[in-house]
Amino acid sequence: MKENANRPGDFVAVNRIRVRAGGGERLVEAFCKGQGLEDVPGFLSFELLRCVWRPQPQAGVEEFLSVSRWSSADAFLAWTRSEHFKRVHAGPKPEGILSSEPAGFEVAVARTPAVQRA
Repeated sequence: MKENANRPGDFVAVNRIRVRAGGGERLVEAFCKGQGLEDVPGFLSFELLRCVWRPQPQAGVEEFLSVSRWSSADAFLAWTRSEHFKRVHAGPKPEGILSSEPAGFEVAVARTPAVQRA
């Protein structure tokens, strides 16, 4: 199993972000700016996922999932109370955000391929 693979008990913070069509690139650019998560205690990984398929897409809307993985819910919550969190979330939000729905999950089952891809 690779080092950053999820393990049962790990915490995953997911934020479903919906933006007006055409606003997705501004959101991606905002997340591309260095946020320094790599040095936060308990941080494991981050991904911004762009929805490319949905059985019933909503016209005029682009959807993203912000997914961060943490060693525990306590580590994530400590970060949300930190000066670092306040700093990276300060200022104007990217234009066109329609909604943001955060939620936290604990990994219940995790699997990785027997052979890791190159």
